[in-house]
Amino acid sequence: MVGIIPDEESRALPDRYIHLVRPGDWERPPGFGETLAWWSNGGDQDPFFRLSEDPSEPLAPTPAAHRFAGFVEDANAPTEAAEVMRDASMTLMPETEGAGLFVATAR
Repeated sequence: MVGIIPDEESRALPDRYIHLVRPGDWERPPGFGETLAWWSNGGDQDPFFRLSEDPSEPLAPTPAAHRFAGFVEDANAPTEAAEVMRDASMTLMPETEGAGLFVATAR
């Protein structure tokens, strides 16, 4: 999900919930920094999906797609602080269609 939330409130969210973060809740996985640099620098311009041999088949994820998926999963530990902050962010998003709301899903 992608949505627009007010700048000041988004900047305040981490400070508001930092007290919920406990030692050991999340540790940087091996290779996390390298993958962050890879992603920040455009992921080597590697495509995330490729066409299958059979045009009736769905697009197939590439190694770059799997690397990015693992990176996102590693960065989003299911901690109390993350869940509370995610819920707080959701309450700041508009609830109806219009300016400031965009939602995309993919299987």
